Amino acid sequence: MEYYNRALEKSYHSDVTFLVGSIPVWRDITNRKRYNMIKELKDMSVYKFELQTSQKQAFVNVDEFLFEAIRESGVKSGLAVVYCPHTTAAVTINENADPDVKRDLNKGLDDTFPNHDYYVHFEGNSDGHMKSSVIGASETVIIDDGEPILGRWQSVFFVEADGPRARQVYVKIMAD
Repeated sequence: MEYYNRALEKSYHSDVTFLVGSIPVWRDITNRKRYNMIKELKDMSVYKFELQTSQKQAFVNVDEFLFEAIRESGVKSGLAVVYCPHTTAAVTINENADPDVKRDLNKGLDDTFPNHDYYVHFEGNSDGHMKSSVIGASETVIIDDGEPILGRWQSVFFVEADGPRARQVYVKIMAD
């Protein structure tokens, strides 16, 4: 509580719009409709991005979120963890050069995890939970010289498995 009170008394940034607990929320003026970024006051290393999915299942490239978080953090060498706090969504690294890869991944997930009528989960999205569990909630990327190390064709994707929905992606930046 003491930390929260000090945060309310100090002006850490001129465009803080409101406080959530002890976390100030900034609005990115250039991309206000695309995402909001939250930075922790304690270490300025956690970034929260909002996105809206438009399909039941989709692979959404979130490289821009990763690059923005690294740039804003100023970290030149370290790690970035891209994390999804949803039980019917995931984060993965895969090819972004050919859109057919994403289509094939979607078809493969549907073939592997069809949404059977005999599943008993009341929301009817058991397939989304299975896809999320198998793919995973996070990916870790090495940062070198202020850039994420990704292969030539690689991108980081948010995987929607029960959309369309409003979703969040967090990026945690850790310096060496």
